[in-house]
Amino acid sequence: MWRRTIDNSRCLSRASSAADPPLSNAVTHPVGTPLSNPVKWSVRGLLYTLSAAAVIPASVLLALSIYNQYQSDERDAAVSAHNLAQLTADNVQTFLSDSEQVLRKIAQRLEARAASGRCDPIFGQFKDLYPQFTNLSQSTPDGSIVCSTIAQPGNSAAFVGNAAWFKTVYSTRKFTVGPPYLGPVTRRTVAVLAQPVFDGAGNMTGSVQMPIDLAKFRVIPGAEKLPESTIISIIDSAGVLVARSRNSEHFVGKDLSQAPAIKLLLQQRQGTGRSITSEGVERVFGFVAIPGTEWFAVAGIATDVVLYSARRSAMRSVAFGSVTLLFILALTMYLSRRIAAPMAAVARTARQVAAGDLDARVPLVGPAEIADFAVQFNRMLDSVRASQGQLAQAQSELILLGTCVSHLTDMVVIMDARNTVHGWPVISFVNQAFVDITGFTREQAIGRPTTFLHGPGTDPAAIAHIGAGFASYAPFRQQLANYTRDGVQVWIELDMIPIRAADGTLQHWVSIERNVTARKLAEQRIERLAYFDSLTGLPNRTQLMERIDVALAAAARERQLGALLFVDLDNFKQINDARGHAIGDELLQLVAQRLVAVAGAANTVARLGGDEFVILMTAVATQPEAAARTALSLAETVRGALTQPFEIRDNSYNSGASIGVALLRCAEQSAHDLLREADTAMYTAKKGGRDRVALFEPIMQTEVELRLALEHDLAQALAAGQLAVHVQSQVDQRGQPAGAELLMRWRHPVRGFVPPSEFIPIAEDTGMILPLGAWMLEQACDTLARLREAGNALPLSINVSPRQFRQADFVRQVEAVLRKTGAPAAQLIFEVTEGLLINDLDEAIARMADLAALGIRFSIDDFGTGYSSLAYLNRLSLHELKIDRSFVRDAPDNDTDAAIVKMILSMARHLGLRVVAEGVETQAQAKFLIANDCQLMQGYLFARPVPLAQWQRSMTSQMA
Repeated sequence: MWRRTIDNSRCLSRASSAADPPLSNAVTHPVGTPLSNPVKWSVRGLLYTLSAAAVIPASVLLALSIYNQYQSDERDAAVSAHNLAQLTADNVQTFLSDSEQVLRKIAQRLEARAASGRCDPIFGQFKDLYPQFTNLSQSTPDGSIVCSTIAQPGNSAAFVGNAAWFKTVYSTRKFTVGPPYLGPVTRRTVAVLAQPVFDGAGNMTGSVQMPIDLAKFRVIPGAEKLPESTIISIIDSAGVLVARSRNSEHFVGKDLSQAPAIKLLLQQRQGTGRSITSEGVERVFGFVAIPGTEWFAVAGIATDVVLYSARRSAMRSVAFGSVTLLFILALTMYLSRRIAAPMAAVARTARQVAAGDLDARVPLVGPAEIADFAVQFNRMLDSVRASQGQLAQAQSELILLGTCVSHLTDMVVIMDARNTVHGWPVISFVNQAFVDITGFTREQAIGRPTTFLHGPGTDPAAIAHIGAGFASYAPFRQQLANYTRDGVQVWIELDMIPIRAADGTLQHWVSIERNVTARKLAEQRIERLAYFDSLTGLPNRTQLMERIDVALAAAARERQLGALLFVDLDNFKQINDARGHAIGDELLQLVAQRLVAVAGAANTVARLGGDEFVILMTAVATQPEAAARTALSLAETVRGALTQPFEIRDNSYNSGASIGVALLRCAEQSAHDLLREADTAMYTAKKGGRDRVALFEPIMQTEVELRLALEHDLAQALAAGQLAVHVQSQVDQRGQPAGAELLMRWRHPVRGFVPPSEFIPIAEDTGMILPLGAWMLEQACDTLARLREAGNALPLSINVSPRQFRQADFVRQVEAVLRKTGAPAAQLIFEVTEGLLINDLDEAIARMADLAALGIRFSIDDFGTGYSSLAYLNRLSLHELKIDRSFVRDAPDNDTDAAIVKMILSMARHLGLRVVAEGVETQAQAKFLIANDCQLMQGYLFARPVPLAQWQRSMTSQMA
């Protein structure tokens, strides 16, 4: 009933508008009067036609004038370019002729001096006599350069026997102009001018040649004053650029034979043209062959400059024409409104009435005849409106209802409750929104149940709920996935309303359906962002923790142990820093794919962040030993898989991983406990040398807690005055103090003496090395100042960590401390390790140079144990090398260590560096070092580290 009523209203509306002819056309004709179809001409059309008849010829003439101006300017530019090319050709020909005369005179001099066997003095005077040439050389028949103004590379005779100019001059026995060529002496692109040299008998004994530096060759005097748009070039017969008036360094010697302009030149050899050059600039050019050579002079002028005046003229003409056209158009529109507008208003009103708008009226404007016609026309419309008032009122409600339903953005589906298929009512009406969203037409939908919209993603529970709602005869709401005609999934939220007749009989179901796809997708995206890693698509920390909680509960319930594998990539930071985040992201994605493939579907692979991944294994075994074996086996498999190369953008990358394993042992464990244990085991594996697997043991946690406690205490040690400076003297070969090294010591109030090997790495890792290093620097400078006051100018050494050295303001810190304490900078030695030089050597060299400018001297500590390389020793501002104690310990008896020590001492002597041997503890070691001329020694044999105050007193007593 709903559909039939709405459709009838539409049919009635269409019938009234289509069947009733416009009232303006209701004219009666006498019987037998033939109807004619006169040609329809409007006043507006005639006015616009006359305007067009005036404008079009004028536009054509204007276009022809602009075209002729363009052609004239281009012809003038071609003549100018050809004249400039001819001038260039004449200049080059004169230059070559003069050069030939110069070479002929030099060749005659060489003939006269042939018997002397020595180079003619002209070679030494050539640059003063002929500064326009880069060199003068003489070659023998075998192609060897025997005399040259410029020194030959390596002070050995250069060989030119394979050069094209050399072969030509020896075959023709005439003056030769060679093609562009990389000179073996000047090492620049040149064109060689060669002249044969003969002896008294007329035999050719060699040649003398002058290379022209083509990058500096002036193709024409004053070429640099020409406009930048004008380019003059010399091209040889092979299309190679010989010389150029601008930017010659970038073009000389280049093969331009494939450029359109050069192709035209090589075909015609003389003339003019217009083409795009090798620079991508369109030019008008002229070209002329240079007589006596295989060269061509080419002059090109950019078309943007050539056609500039023509374009300005064209713009003025177009502007004038546009203004004229606008004036004519305005005049035409004015006349149209005054004459045609009232007539058009009548026709427009008639069309509105024909379309069903009975409220339309003709405005009373225009000439008297048209105004009178409008009055009569409006009276006729009033009569028609009065007679159809009741009919329009009756239809209005149905039209309003149909319009609202048709234009709803929500889908409206009306189903006939009395006609069902498998318990589902069939569709009797759908609105336009249904057609737009689903892609099905009304004809394809009507008569079918809505089940034809279901698909593979439609939830069976939602379908069952709708079926139950139909059976209950009560309103209900449901959300489900439907599918469009193209197979696209659309999420729908529907409100189903039953429609009953007056007697209570169910007649129809009306379904108001909203497209909630965007909201549903947003919910899915939010859920994915909350539970999945955006880069790899793996579960994130949040989802992992939930799954661990579930696994712990299941393990306690089913008495099945699980395991957690904490995977940390070993070399990811280096790859990410060196190759950029894009490569790093692709590597993480490949690692995720490989972990998923190795772990299998039964296990969960998650990404915690950065380069850390976790594999959760559930129901591994009932016994801890078996669970550990299984988990360690998978961990080794994962480790082996990650050692294989990763191919990214045609490059191979190796990463490897350190893996920590923790078991799900008891119900008292929490997800955080399990993750912490696996993380602790992973760091143990990384400390053991990386690319390893470690199973968590309780002692690991104890070590971690001890380290955390030590880290906490170290943070308070400096302020609490627990740190002290000890000093170990360095002696010369006579055993006399020649310097000292300041060492940091920590006496813990509870733990007692803490070795530097324990707290220095913690300070490096946490960044506390920065305040500790600054304190040590101030102590050293203060000690140096006191020593100077006491008249004891001993140099002091302190260790500077890489982290401290790389501070951006480190140089300013040192300068400030020196100024504050008044310490002599020349007595302060910074000991740095070779590891400082591995990353960013150039920056390290620059910073060392800045410190050296203050007077600071540098020593390489533990030399020979790290990145030892002569390549950097020559570039650094070094004062001394310290031989590591590992070499000194066995040097007298171990041939290998002895050889290393001797090599270091010998190398240091050649480089002018002082050497300090560390760890000298026996007389045998001292004798060996003295015998091999080691300047300074440091070790327990001579002095143990003592507190700073005690050392200062001993130095004072020795001075006394």
